[in-house]
Amino acid sequence: MNVIAQSSTQLAVPTQATGTNVPAPTPYQAVDSGPNHTVWQRLTYEVAANGKIVSHVHQYTELATGLHYWSDVTSLFRAT
Repeated sequence: MNVIAQSSTQLAVPTQATGTNVPAPTPYQAVDSGPNHTVWQRLTYEVAANGKIVSHVHQYTELATGLHYWSDVTSLFRAT
């Protein structure tokens, strides 16, 4: 069984305290893959107490036997 990552893009939301626009969260994207795994990652943002925008990395690893195969043509793992 494979887990499918789904995410919707949201608009930037102005914060009440500072009036700054916080960037919208990024959708999940595959950042690493191997024959039996895919690492999915996205970023979210928030305004810290000092007023600076900080990013948070969210990631998870999808595990399943035979998710990818090695392509000699592209020298990359490709989805099966």
